[in-house]
Amino acid sequence: MSVHEKEKSYVNWLYHVPGIGRIKLREILSHGITAEELYSMSDGSWQEYLFESCGFTKKQAETTAQNISNWKKEKSPEQLTEELYNKKISFLLPGDPGYPKKLEEIPDAPVALYMKGCEKAAKSIEQKSVAIIGARECSGYGRSVAQLLGKCC
Repeated sequence: MSVHEKEKSYVNWLYHVPGIGRIKLREILSHGITAEELYSMSDGSWQEYLFESCGFTKKQAETTAQNISNWKKEKSPEQLTEELYNKKISFLLPGDPGYPKKLEEIPDAPVALYMKGCEKAAKSIEQKSVAIIGARECSGYGRSVAQLLGKCC
């Protein structure tokens, strides 16, 4: 696994921590520390980092550090990477081949994308500008509408 792929596995892991969404993740990763280094921090260090560097309140930092500690006991970055691989889901960061250039240009570009499908479809994103953005755990209705829209475009 290359250094970039290893770092991506840690970013993916962080993205799965309960309570860490795209806005918090962007803030957490914006202070020059790699996701792998962050993963290796102790609970106390996490709490301090979130409070002092990321603008979290003491309570938010405490809760998020606890969520991180609990998530470490649930899944490892390697397990999550293997799950994505088994489901044929690509995890893309800005700058990765396949991450849409148009998306990188917007002010609030997604920190990461999960993509499922053939590479030909991924490349067509550069020509077509339709995107379905939603929750990681959508409802059955949301999933069926997304599939319907995906077939139309």
